[in-house]
Amino acid sequence: MTTGYAGNAYALGQCTWYVYNRFADLGKSCYAYLGNGGDWGKNAQANGHQTSRTPKQHWAVSFAKGALGSSAIYGHLAFVEYVFDDGSILISEMNYGGEYQMNYRVLTQAQIATNGLTFISPKMD
Repeated sequence: MTTGYAGNAYALGQCTWYVYNRFADLGKSCYAYLGNGGDWGKNAQANGHQTSRTPKQHWAVSFAKGALGSSAIYGHLAFVEYVFDDGSILISEMNYGGEYQMNYRVLTQAQIATNGLTFISPKMD
């Protein structure tokens, strides 16, 4: 993935750029200036998004700086592809393992509960 949707103001190949595009893939929108991945949780509500500590399918998930291997400077952002019955989630993400690298991983309910993750809805138009 090296091109994005119109209006995407995030840096090409970064986790924020990827999540903006995933929302657009599903016909949803997101504010284009929520900051670094770790900042989305605190900036989202003021810009037309709902936030929750409970995982929701097709929402973004913001990782605080240093949480679960995220950058200690920028935090991280991923997209919730699926919420399993046991409370674990399947996420897709970019730039977790390196620039332009996209991957999937599963986070357990315990990881979600103990790492202060914030889940962010697409923009509520």
